[in-house]
Amino acid sequence: MRTYLPLCLALASATLASGLLPSSSPREAPLLGATARADDAVVLSTCTIRGAQPIRKGQQLFDAPRGGRVLGQFTGAIGPASVTLPVDLNVRARVRTSAGKPTLRLDGWSSLDTFQVYTTRDVPVLQGSLWLATGHVVQPVKVAGDQLTGELTVQGSQDRKLRGTTACDAFSLDRTRPVPFDIPGNARGYLTKGSTVTLFDGAGGTEILEMALAEGASQLFWSTESKGAFVHVLSRGDIVVDAWARLRDLSPLKKGEMMDQYIPPSTQTSGAQLKLEKDPRVLKVAREIPVRLRPDDKDKPIGVIEAGAEIFEVGSTPKWINVLPRELHVTPPSDAGYWIPADAVAPPPTPAPSPAPAPR
Repeated sequence: MRTYLPLCLALASATLASGLLPSSSPREAPLLGATARADDAVVLSTCTIRGAQPIRKGQQLFDAPRGGRVLGQFTGAIGPASVTLPVDLNVRARVRTSAGKPTLRLDGWSSLDTFQVYTTRDVPVLQGSLWLATGHVVQPVKVAGDQLTGELTVQGSQDRKLRGTTACDAFSLDRTRPVPFDIPGNARGYLTKGSTVTLFDGAGGTEILEMALAEGASQLFWSTESKGAFVHVLSRGDIVVDAWARLRDLSPLKKGEMMDQYIPPSTQTSGAQLKLEKDPRVLKVAREIPVRLRPDDKDKPIGVIEAGAEIFEVGSTPKWINVLPRELHVTPPSDAGYWIPADAVAPPPTPAPSPAPAPR
């Protein structure tokens, strides 16, 4: 079985370059703990990306976009998050450790590198010809209004990158599955002959991309159409191609001959599996409860336990309870804890006394 390596891409024209760099989210409650000082002011976009994923172990959550005190540290376990991107992507993003399911919701700031961003649909690079494919990781590089530009390093290339822009709802923190290529029944396969193949936006049209292949590798395309010296070629991997190529650069397979598609390697990350030494008491809260780093009413709340959330009780004083989220995806700084008022949680029901045995 022959192995087909992915494309090593090089931009070939100003037409594509202009396509790579083109010119929302529901309203949320105010942040409780992540308030920026005047000298640290950050302009936030309207682009918020949500989901749950194994959040990178050791990355920290701060109470300010620059500097500030540490609110928590991510453990590598799967945890929910809502990330609102700043207009300047070089500074921290606004982060909430919540994305729908009730949990410990901290309001803070963290680097974009803390999270992986996935495409949830094909993202246009050059409309009608080239896309970043669904289900692949991209790096956010630009945000304008509700439009986000993501950058993808093409697998198997020499660090070649492509950029695509579309609405923010095409991106998620949830891992999404790549879409398989549905080969037309009457399609014929074509392999590249040399080390490069040039793509065009039509038969004899404008050159849009030159693809440089790794040494000794071939790229597999499928086609149902040809015009003169050109073939309409299709492929799907980490990028999607719908373009035209010169027949002289391709070697057609025999009719009816099928070749295995190249499937880019992927790593399935399950997240850290964490467990406390002792089975702690589990609390389920009926209403939102403010969370503080210290058991002191004067300490400013940094977030809330959301109504309906289940949390672990890991310590207590007469007036305060020290808690952790049941997901264990974030832990407090070493010199602090997550504290809630003891009177905010209903005491566990007192077991009914066992009935006295009936007299004999």
